[in-house]
Amino acid sequence: MTTDSQRPKFSERFNAADSDITLASHDNVHFKVHRINLKMHSDIFADAEDISSSTLTATSEVVSLTETASVLELLLQYMYRQPPPDLSEIEFSRVADLAEAAEKYRVYFAIDACKRSMWCAAFSGVKCNYLTGSSDAIPKHSFEVLTWAVKHKHSKIIDQAAQRTVSLPTDNICEAISPPILAPWLQYHKHWLDALNAEYTRYPPAAMHWNNSTRECDIPCEAWTHSYAMIAHKLGARPHLLLKLDEVFGPSEDYLQTRCGECKETLATWRAIIGRELERIPKFTHIQLYFELSNSRMLIYTPSTKDATPIRQPSGVIPNVNSAPLLE
Repeated sequence: MTTDSQRPKFSERFNAADSDITLASHDNVHFKVHRINLKMHSDIFADAEDISSSTLTATSEVVSLTETASVLELLLQYMYRQPPPDLSEIEFSRVADLAEAAEKYRVYFAIDACKRSMWCAAFSGVKCNYLTGSSDAIPKHSFEVLTWAVKHKHSKIIDQAAQRTVSLPTDNICEAISPPILAPWLQYHKHWLDALNAEYTRYPPAAMHWNNSTRECDIPCEAWTHSYAMIAHKLGARPHLLLKLDEVFGPSEDYLQTRCGECKETLATWRAIIGRELERIPKFTHIQLYFELSNSRMLIYTPSTKDATPIRQPSGVIPNVNSAPLLE
């Protein structure tokens, strides 16, 4: 005897009278849909054999899926001729579940939309621009987005999300980030901390100017000392602010404008140096690739014999990851 709790509910949006297949969500909601739509938009639903594969269970034309009804409600909208859902209005956890489902069933329209939404989520989803890589938002969900992007090999999102994680506190880092990318992330974070520490020793907090009377540099510049203090106070122990040089140097540049032209030039030089040094920090995808190569056997092909010779990367030797193929 079927109880009310066991009796399935039916989706209001996807309840076609001429349906030829029913998808059952994990929470027992049935979606009466059409095979042709599933086949056209999903690699996994490409044919009947896929529908009865290990990831799906077919019984009496009802296919049981592991996703919840709220996720399937979103996913199926990308398989029908209708406006797609506005993911910017949906909470992150639900978008993250949709992103996993889109990858699992290879629904490409949904994958593209989720990539954009997950990218924005790394910046908290406010004032973000997927195409230009710019954002004024405070980072949020960066670790979750990084983990998802690494799992599905979205290199652009990996590097953008990783860059935003350097601004987040490292308390309970082992809980915030998945074990496979913990070691690469710690190495990546160290590069940023080293870059920040280097700037504190690049110029001294006190500056002396040339004295024509004594023919020595013995005139202290109070303007520089004050400007340096403003920069140091702004930077603190926050390496991500190296990405916001206008915010860090702007007040000091304005302060020096009418006080010391020489120190203002020094400040401009300092700022340019930081820009060049940041370009030297390896991308997260490069560090990740190094760890993968270090932990696996590498094949080297000799042009003469075209035979593959397996070797192990010598300990302590870092391959030229800049020329290595990146993740797709």
